[in-house]
Amino acid sequence: MKQKIIFFSYLLGAFLLGSLLTFLIMTKSQLDEIAKIKNAQPKNINELVAPTSNQAVEPSNINPTAQLEQTIQQNSNNKTNFSTQDFNEQSAKAVLNSIPDNQLNRYVERFMTVKDAELISDKRQFANRAIEELYKQNDNQPLTGQVLISTTPQFPTASMNTNTLQKREKIYAHLNTFGKVPLGTNVFIKWTNRSTGEVLLFEKKLISANSDTNWVSYTPHDTWQTGSYDIRFYQFTSQLEPVAQLSYDVYQVVD
Repeated sequence: MKQKIIFFSYLLGAFLLGSLLTFLIMTKSQLDEIAKIKNAQPKNINELVAPTSNQAVEPSNINPTAQLEQTIQQNSNNKTNFSTQDFNEQSAKAVLNSIPDNQLNRYVERFMTVKDAELISDKRQFANRAIEELYKQNDNQPLTGQVLISTTPQFPTASMNTNTLQKREKIYAHLNTFGKVPLGTNVFIKWTNRSTGEVLLFEKKLISANSDTNWVSYTPHDTWQTGSYDIRFYQFTSQLEPVAQLSYDVYQVVD
């Protein structure tokens, strides 16, 4: 029960900061800590009553938001991204599904804008869909929009050749909806390295609602890796409906 409350606190903090990945990272950290505790044999009866310093702290003594902010800052300083190979889909859903609806809805609504609350009417469905999509690779289903990539913010006529990239080259992913998708002021974007599981982007992004074309960009912390990459845009709703997708390959990285 103690661990469930800790997970719950971290989940709320993750929604507060607008990052489902933060929730997964912190949950993995807590699971690792719990595993250490379970594997440790108590030396005497007192350890069964009084937790030692390396055991999980009581929820009343933790500040989830502060710890999440510290973790995000540490990840930024360490220049590391989350990887789906670090934490599986089943574990993430198990933690999420253990949280009662009324608590999830109440706290998520508290930290959403009015507009977000209108779009994300079913918070549990949104969280479950986000987890599902995080672990899903691009497929061949026909989607309404189009994704093109380039090295400039100007909308290109075709995607750039990605066979060879400079190690820290900034790439723009352009979304063209052809005016057929009502996107509001936000889209949800997933940008992953399919070969390694590294998640480059997985978050809400502001866009120009009255424009058929928008873009997001990414510059690697250290370097691009050779391998296959997926980009997918979604409507920012409870259903996280895919709008457009693109897969590309990198065969060589140069200085």
